[in-house]
Amino acid sequence: MTLQAFIDESYDESGLFVMAGCISTAEAWGQFSVEWEKMLPNWGVLDERRIYHFHFQEMTTPNRINNIGVFFDTLYRHSLGFVAIKINTNDLKRARSRIFVPNMNIDWAYAADPYFFTFSALMAMFHQHRFEMQDYFSEEKIDFIFDNHIDKNIIISSWQEYFNNRPEEIKKYFGATPRFQDDKECFPLQGADLIAGLVRRGYQEGKTVDAIGELNSEGIKRTIKKETIRITIELSEDDIATNLKQALRYVIGPSHVIYDVKLFPQPSL
Repeated sequence: MTLQAFIDESYDESGLFVMAGCISTAEAWGQFSVEWEKMLPNWGVLDERRIYHFHFQEMTTPNRINNIGVFFDTLYRHSLGFVAIKINTNDLKRARSRIFVPNMNIDWAYAADPYFFTFSALMAMFHQHRFEMQDYFSEEKIDFIFDNHIDKNIIISSWQEYFNNRPEEIKKYFGATPRFQDDKECFPLQGADLIAGLVRRGYQEGKTVDAIGELNSEGIKRTIKKETIRITIELSEDDIATNLKQALRYVIGPSHVIYDVKLFPQPSL
């Protein structure tokens, strides 16, 4: 059985940044894609190339929002689970400014960009908790597929190094090198856009993390309910700082002291 997770990102001007998507078997995604494509001319939107597609933000207009539930029912019927991770880009900036290593200029690289940081955190934290998902996914590997990103080649080229730095006990859960595809051609990525949009909207509405995990939103009517796994990860500024320290430790080794200036006063040089 081949499992696949399709992931998209969603964000707003306040600093809210979400990555989210859905997991199922390759066979289920094939069936889903056939159904989804047939739905698009009736309930989707046209882009500038005259291609019908689903895009959450465009679907939230008053004359289209009722159609979201139809798409969500189709996605829910074929999915085994949903996953989401949320940060605030302002927390990421503050967390970076807190970390200090004497006599070292830290090149944050991946942590300078919220996309790279959230991608890395999602992959790390999802696989760290795979043992909790045995009832849904057994020990099957899961391949991750993301919507196209301008810097996808950087992620692909650095993937092996990233994987090599993972704890041995979770490496068995990792699937193939992540792939990046065009959501106009890959319909499960349009489903991921739906989940990412719902999660972002939930945070904008001030819902708790438990409520957001239910994937309900005002004005969107759903009819299909079934047992699925829903993983919702929130990273605060302190969580991000801890994550940055752990990642930095992999890079600089054990011989350097890493300070968090929120917790310890910065030493004088």
